[in-house]
Amino acid sequence: MVQRTLHEYFVSQRRREIASRKTAFLDLPFDLRRRIYEYAGLSEGRVIYLNYIAREDECPQKYLGFDLQAVPQQQELSSYSQSVSRFFDGLSWPDIRLDRRCTCVEDPVTYDNPCHCAPLPSQLLYVSRTVSSETTSIFYSESYLTVCRSDLGGLSSLRSLSHKALAWITSLSIRLNVCECLSTDPQCCTARWHSPGCHPSCRERGHEKLLRKAVSRQEKSAMTEWKRLCSQMATYITPSRLKLCVICDVGDFAVAKEIVGPLLQLPILRECAIRLGKAPHQYLLQQLAAATASQATGRSINSLHGSFRFLNLPQEIQLQILGYTDLVTPYDLAWSPNAGLGGITFFEFHAFRVWPTLPIEFKCCERCSDALEACCCWTMHTAVSTTCTCWKMPTSLFSVSHKLREDAMSIFYSKNHFLILPAMGTGCPERSEIFQFLTQLPGNARQCLQSLTWILPYLRDAYPVTGNPMHLDWLEVVDICAREMNLSQLSFTIDMSIHRQSRALDASYSSEMSIVREAAEEWAAGQLIVKTMAKHNGWKNVYVHLNWSSNHPDESVRENGEAMLERQVMGDGYDSVSHGKFDRWHRWNGHDCGWNCKLCDKICGPLY
Repeated sequence: MVQRTLHEYFVSQRRREIASRKTAFLDLPFDLRRRIYEYAGLSEGRVIYLNYIAREDECPQKYLGFDLQAVPQQQELSSYSQSVSRFFDGLSWPDIRLDRRCTCVEDPVTYDNPCHCAPLPSQLLYVSRTVSSETTSIFYSESYLTVCRSDLGGLSSLRSLSHKALAWITSLSIRLNVCECLSTDPQCCTARWHSPGCHPSCRERGHEKLLRKAVSRQEKSAMTEWKRLCSQMATYITPSRLKLCVICDVGDFAVAKEIVGPLLQLPILRECAIRLGKAPHQYLLQQLAAATASQATGRSINSLHGSFRFLNLPQEIQLQILGYTDLVTPYDLAWSPNAGLGGITFFEFHAFRVWPTLPIEFKCCERCSDALEACCCWTMHTAVSTTCTCWKMPTSLFSVSHKLREDAMSIFYSKNHFLILPAMGTGCPERSEIFQFLTQLPGNARQCLQSLTWILPYLRDAYPVTGNPMHLDWLEVVDICAREMNLSQLSFTIDMSIHRQSRALDASYSSEMSIVREAAEEWAAGQLIVKTMAKHNGWKNVYVHLNWSSNHPDESVRENGEAMLERQVMGDGYDSVSHGKFDRWHRWNGHDCGWNCKLCDKICGPLY
């Protein structure tokens, strides 16, 4: 038997006071407790999948209406799946022993690789009722929940959530079908091969058909299940709290109306994204999605009961207001002579997925929805998102009145920087791209241009050579600039560095000429270009970018060559770098500024 000391029987008054002042965890402010929960691993902004992982040797190919209780249970679950299931299923877990889908599953065939996702701190659920309630509310309110009807568990994974959980949710993505592949590899999903970027559902059962008029039992079941889910959510979700993303690629307009109709039963949403087609620019579907998203978030045009006479404002105030609209973008605006761009006249250069001499592909702004695969950008799909930041030319401002059109045109062409892209394809265009651009613009638009870049193609036949069609076009371009534009406000960039761009290296032409001949023809074309420009004085800035860095180990050779060409136009004392030559030449703007750019690392993150 252990002998107790006398101090245990005679406690001093000071020790009693200290014991009485002792602070418990729940006495801490909630902000401090929340910080502790975050340090324990309850991070915010985490994508959480509600569906389970289907294994090819255990589950059938189609899971719609599948009974989860009949699925063979797994003996070992990942620690991540166990922790997530405890949050979803409560303290009675486990009812269903299946791994949940996560963000690290990339094996295209078996999914046998172990999950590397960090587990959630589910131990907090067992501390006390208060701590459990706080951690659960943080989990649902700070996580990006996503569910796919075609994955194992379907929408039942969402319907099984408690009423409190539905009220706490702030971000939810619902995908009713998977009709596309996320991978940019054209060979993906062919011959049973899948790239790592492919959607997990594609690897398991292939692509689904577009949802059409409900005639089959499966299609009728999809509509009934969707309406039932919306009815349940309408009862319990909190108004002006939920950011909802719905993806359903449909085959006709009637089905689209049936899909978006139940959304109008929901309380007012904080943000809304709706996608009705995997292909972009389906006008009727786009208009339906836009009207539904506006009404679901309380931003309907009908809610504007009054009117505002904008044209009664002073002219200078009107121009300042227009300068804050989408008429002005901080990014370079690209123009291409090729048709087939979906009706897009100008688009932001940094939004390219690949170099624009290849087929046009845009990349997602990653703000249209919170889920990784639920893209709702209008540039790639028939979709609308209230949080999408993909720039779209505000054509409506040009159609209000003649006066507003003139003001909008003045702001648009004077405040933006324009890039003239080379034509797609392997042949030489009939007319140079810069000539096509300037001649297609209205005369009053040409007068407003202040910043222009011509990106020359990587084709020797497309370079200006004395007497050839490209040279004659260039002579006309310079005459247009001198005759119709204000040269004292015009900054003109000659960009021949197409192969120094980091987006893609099209090496199909490198075998047609030796490196020496290539450099000589490039220099001759540059000399001819600046010689024509030097006939006119008063240019604000002239910048030249050459393509010599890969041919000359000493990069100063290229820099000196560029400076020599620039000074033939601007004079011997001209320093293009101090005049802003590289101010826009950065990765955040779509250009290749190098790997150690601190500005781009701060804005875009490290390159590698």
